[in-house]
Amino acid sequence: MVTLKLILGALLVGLGGALFVWTQIARGAAARGSGASPTEAEPAVQEGVPLQLTGPYGLCRHPMLLGALCLLAGMGLLKAPPPGTVALLAAIAGAAILLSVLEERALIRRHGDTYRRYRSTVAFLIPGVRLPHRTRAGP
Repeated sequence: MVTLKLILGALLVGLGGALFVWTQIARGAAARGSGASPTEAEPAVQEGVPLQLTGPYGLCRHPMLLGALCLLAGMGLLKAPPPGTVALLAAIAGAAILLSVLEERALIRRHGDTYRRYRSTVAFLIPGVRLPHRTRAGP
């Protein structure tokens, strides 16, 4: 029997997987074009790798994280009981967001005002949703 939960789960898995793969392709192309390793955790932090501002990075600053969270939420809807899915997703999202905040500090040190301007116009995680962020003096 096809249920709303099944449809929503399948949509989240498909969209999340597609976004994750699209982001990997974009990151790999940027890293290869600069001579850096595309397997690094964040190629844009490496010297000589240009900052990605288009493609999936034009939607939000952390499209791979968004794709992974959608994928996990979709799989949870398809297979796991809702309370377990919510708890697991909350734990993973919390840890991933914390790491993303730390990564952004490194990106500001590496790319300076270019990243600050990008951050001021592109959503952190959910396209179209702009949350206020603290501005810090210096790098």
